[in-house]
Amino acid sequence: MVTRVLTSFRESATADDKLELARARPSIPREIDRALLLDASVAMQHYDLDENSRYRLRARFWEKYDEG
Repeated sequence: MVTRVLTSFRESATADDKLELARARPSIPREIDRALLLDASVAMQHYDLDENSRYRLRARFWEKYDEG
């Protein structure tokens, strides 16, 4: 699910969007965070993710981002 959201972002983002993402790190823009949480919730069929799950999901986003 992280890969899907990141791929979608990379395909649709402008150069300014990509720069903004890099500058905001470790924060994730709200619309990307929302997509990550929604995809995870649907995949797990659990719509109230605990803080630990959210943290791991966001950390995984940056790991995948760094992989290029």
